[in-house]
Amino acid sequence: MDKNLRTPLLLLAGCVLLLVCLVVSELSDAFAFDAPTSQRPIRLVVALFVFATVVYWFSVAVVWRFGATKTGERAVVVFAILFRLILLPSFAIQEIDYFRYLWDGRVTAAGLNPYRFSPRQIEIFGPQADPSSELGQLWRLTEADQKDAQPRPVTLIFKNIHPESDFIRDVPTVYPPASQWVFALAASLTPASAPLSVHVLVLKIVLVAFDMGAMFLLMALLRQLKLCPALALVYGWCPLVLKEFANSSHLDSIAIFFTVLSAYLLVRATTKTVVEGESPAANVSAGKPAGAGMLFGCGSSAALAAGVLAKSYPVILLPVVAGYLFSRWRLRALLPLFVFPSCSLHRLSAIFLFGSRCRRHRSSFRSTQTHDHRSQNLSYQMGNERFPLHDRV
Repeated sequence: MDKNLRTPLLLLAGCVLLLVCLVVSELSDAFAFDAPTSQRPIRLVVALFVFATVVYWFSVAVVWRFGATKTGERAVVVFAILFRLILLPSFAIQEIDYFRYLWDGRVTAAGLNPYRFSPRQIEIFGPQADPSSELGQLWRLTEADQKDAQPRPVTLIFKNIHPESDFIRDVPTVYPPASQWVFALAASLTPASAPLSVHVLVLKIVLVAFDMGAMFLLMALLRQLKLCPALALVYGWCPLVLKEFANSSHLDSIAIFFTVLSAYLLVRATTKTVVEGESPAANVSAGKPAGAGMLFGCGSSAALAAGVLAKSYPVILLPVVAGYLFSRWRLRALLPLFVFPSCSLHRLSAIFLFGSRCRRHRSSFRSTQTHDHRSQNLSYQMGNERFPLHDRV
């Protein structure tokens, strides 16, 4: 293939993916959370994403084999932004996790603890709880006690936290602290009275900001390694990434952003200033780190800890980071590595706290049902105290 065709082919692939995003966004109306499942064009959407994946791999192959011009690099960024702008207002396809994100954000922004009470506990015991207690405040936060003609947006958010799953509604949130802070940021930017679509859109914008930040960091990392920055399309044009973040508003973009930031700072900490004409290996430094290098190393550990605080899986990179630093700095690597446990200690304590709370929850959240021909009596036990529920005829 002629190398001069790389930019036109890249632009053509971008336009095709743009068209796919437009069609998917239009079809997403059938995936509204209250839309009947039988009327959802799932097969058509899957076929479109399969086709988009083929086009995506073609564009990756073009850049991998022939590189990209400056125009091609700009096209990668522009198309990545356009894909996300098109999918932002679309309905999430086969996903409702964002309702839990929105509720957790409301709880955290109100200064309450999202790890303490489950949605089931709030809806059952909130109405009879002391209004000044945390449980009473959580109940008021749902606005379910307001007698409006139409349910309020926050009430809809609360009621749609996996309504079909008793198990999920029976446990407090499972999302780590950094994710809670991001959810709270989105909640703080959205008035409680705003339409539900605005709540979802603001959350998506915040999460996609982390998503695009990860792509720009990836381009900076590739430049630092003297590789083609356009290779960032491996992430920026990926149909799975587009679907999960811009469409479904999944929280993993937070962890990905901090993980890529950690990798970028790690490379900055252990490389000299890039010199034109030198290979990436020639720019790797060894021995005693400079002052800036040590700061970058500490920043890399802190960013990795932030990634773990957002989602647990970046912790698997800790041995890689530790081995990389020790191979170049020896014992001096202990200082930046000490930053990781210092920053993630809150996460570790939260893991143990949540685990013990779940064990207590499973042992104490017991519903005793007494059947007779007239009624069903329910009760809930917290510690040594038992709370009766209303009889249901």
